[in-house]
Amino acid sequence: MTVVATSWLEVALPLGIPGLFGVIAWWANGARSERTRLQKLYADAFSAVVSYQEFPYVIRRRRAPLAGQDGIANEERLRISEALQAVQEALNNYRAQISTESAAISVQYEALVGKTRQIAGKEMHEAWEAPPLDNDAGMNIAHIDYTQLAEPEKHYLDAVKTDVTFGRIFFSGARPR
Repeated sequence: MTVVATSWLEVALPLGIPGLFGVIAWWANGARSERTRLQKLYADAFSAVVSYQEFPYVIRRRRAPLAGQDGIANEERLRISEALQAVQEALNNYRAQISTESAAISVQYEALVGKTRQIAGKEMHEAWEAPPLDNDAGMNIAHIDYTQLAEPEKHYLDAVKTDVTFGRIFFSGARPR
């Protein structure tokens, strides 16, 4: 027995509706993947800033040379400078990556990194001027003040929240680049 369609709708609807839902699901899954990718990028970039902020503490808590072990000071300088170099590299890498993703996020990240380098850099300089620790009591470091970073951090995180909303990614034409 041969079945003949009397209209194009009789053929298109059974084939088209599942296909349409497939395309929508594919599009939504792509948007979810993009959102996850951006969330990871922005979180990792923020983590690099936080790592940079830790260096005044790292420097201040460096090992003190013991009698006859003058090489410890050189080892500590090398250890800390290599770790700091890796964080500087990460910051510059994230600056470049974010600049290709979103102009709005890039502006906020640049401001956050700049202010962090200004404040933490000054604190690092002062930490190098202080003697290395040789006792447990010195581990408590209370004079470092990062309150000026609260506003740039908030602006960055607010911009990230706006950028990774599902609607902005789902309708990618609305995302500023």
